[in-house]
Amino acid sequence: MGIRLRTFAFVAILGFSWLTPEPAQAQGSVVYIACWTALEMDPVLGHQVQVTRCRLAGGEIVEYRRETDIPLVLNPNLGVDNDGVCWFLTSMSTPYVIVDQAANGEASIAFDPPTGGNSSLVPLGYFRRCTSEPRVGVWEEGLIWEYLASYLHPPPTPEMSPPTGFGVTGVAAFAGVEVPGTHRAVIGDPINQLELEVRVIAVVIDWGDYSVVTYPPSQGVLAGFPDGGAWHLYTAKNGTTTLSVSYVWDVRWRSGGAPWQTLNVPPTTTTLVYPVSEIISVLSR
Repeated sequence: MGIRLRTFAFVAILGFSWLTPEPAQAQGSVVYIACWTALEMDPVLGHQVQVTRCRLAGGEIVEYRRETDIPLVLNPNLGVDNDGVCWFLTSMSTPYVIVDQAANGEASIAFDPPTGGNSSLVPLGYFRRCTSEPRVGVWEEGLIWEYLASYLHPPPTPEMSPPTGFGVTGVAAFAGVEVPGTHRAVIGDPINQLELEVRVIAVVIDWGDYSVVTYPPSQGVLAGFPDGGAWHLYTAKNGTTTLSVSYVWDVRWRSGGAPWQTLNVPPTTTTLVYPVSEIISVLSR
């Protein structure tokens, strides 16, 4: 059995679009809906042993003495069993990966946005292994992450003036940045509906010369040349200046009219090389 295992960076880029999960087609199209661990008494050994049980798409439950006996490469998923939120394995496509796993089965799970330029994992925390059949779609934050996978805008695409390659010391460089509006949605099923609000609360520009400025999400301020307020004056030339622009997100949600809760969503960031040249005046006779 193969489990996706990756290292990750804590700075995450979420510019992507995620497709609805589809079952893997392999081994005669057998689909493993969920695989979890359980303890049962071994009649030969006379003590409890851990086994892996899997619910197949047709409703059948099969049991494996060793997880490596499962004939498919499975993916981690998050759900809720009899004891709460936990992780399990499935042959369905999921937006999650295991970053690290302890001997007791507890695992560090991260959200894995499909590659949309420069992207990395979003750490979600440590979760225990499911020890009874899990239900999916009931972990509220998991529902929100999956919704955000299809909603969040790609990283900003700044329009620079002077354009990239023509930056000059002593000449103001303007950044024009489109700011997405506030997005509201109701997700979940008719019984367990979640209200969701997503908005950009700031745009941060790292001009690449130790100057980092936070701008309000105002289209007027970020209008670019000539009227915008997001501009910078470079005082030294540098052919490899790296400029970055980030959306800072505020995501909040609530269930059934309860108080709002916040979800920590990392910024979406675009970086570009913005070389800065120097104009030298030469007197000639």
